[in-house]
Amino acid sequence: MTVVDDPIDRLRAVARTVLAVGAAGSLALMISAGRHNRSIVLILLFIGWVSSPFIALAVLDRWTMRWSPTTRSVFYWLMAAAAAGSLGVYVFDALRPRPQAAFFYVLVPPATWVIGGVVLALAAAMSRRSRIR
Repeated sequence: MTVVDDPIDRLRAVARTVLAVGAAGSLALMISAGRHNRSIVLILLFIGWVSSPFIALAVLDRWTMRWSPTTRSVFYWLMAAAAAGSLGVYVFDALRPRPQAAFFYVLVPPATWVIGGVVLALAAAMSRRSRIR
């Protein structure tokens, strides 16, 4: 077992854990919400759709070592917030079921993509600006 000394590495470890829990919980809630749907193809499409932000964040995590510490830190906070936020919305939906169960499962992934892209772009711009000065 390795000891993590750097605060950014600790943040990364926490963010990765939150991302895994968020992905698993989100998929479990999505499958539960769609349990009455008879279309296996539709369920598989929703699995891909709901998991896409989590997969993208996990893939981006592999490239973060090249980023500035500020951008990395923002990214790890974004990972944790996206996972916790998605899971929170899906739990809310599970506790307050509606006739259209798919609404949140269609809306949350693109919202995560857009918000995440804006946050990362701003963090990268701020990091570049601080390096220039």
